[in-house]
Amino acid sequence: MHPKFDFGTVTLPMVDASQSSNLCFIERETAKIAYDYEAPRAGRASQLLVLVNGFARPRADFRAFRKRIHTQMPELATLALDNRGAGDTVGGLENLTVETMAQDASFLARSYASALSLPGYHALGISMGGMICQVWAACDPCVQSVTLVSTTAGGSSRVWPPCTDVARVKEQGFPSWPKDFEGMHKRMVRYFGPKFRKASPLLIEMMVKIM
Repeated sequence: MHPKFDFGTVTLPMVDASQSSNLCFIERETAKIAYDYEAPRAGRASQLLVLVNGFARPRADFRAFRKRIHTQMPELATLALDNRGAGDTVGGLENLTVETMAQDASFLARSYASALSLPGYHALGISMGGMICQVWAACDPCVQSVTLVSTTAGGSSRVWPPCTDVARVKEQGFPSWPKDFEGMHKRMVRYFGPKFRKASPLLIEMMVKIM
């Protein structure tokens, strides 16, 4: 269990939660965290959901999901942010840890929860975003629920893919990401099964270009 996040010595920024906004920034430490806010479709917000993406992935990935969930839950408000090193977020790379990025999400969520007069918020994380959300929930009592997608808690009980030489992987570490399209494409296709690769080649190509 990590110590609870404490922003008591920092004044939360004033934010406008009355209407949706596209690209916005919130400053914490040396980082300008990019995010956008979507107000509820009907009435006053009854819940706030914060969306945290995976490694180097932009918040724009949540666009289709947000459209659907706002239709199904018209009193829901959502926030989506770019982690440090991703999307439109600027700076803060000298302190690039999961815990720091969890604090960024907490800082943003508290600012909007305060503006919406809500006692807490919900977190959804994909891949590395799921790791961020687990640390966040362990440190922030205002997190009311966590939804984890395609992620891990790590540790000695983690399950490796079949046919993985675990000792070799641990010895070599994680290789640097390729700089060219072909190399990146070869790396990215490992993340998808053959059925998905066959059905969604254009989606994979788009992800490779963004990466």
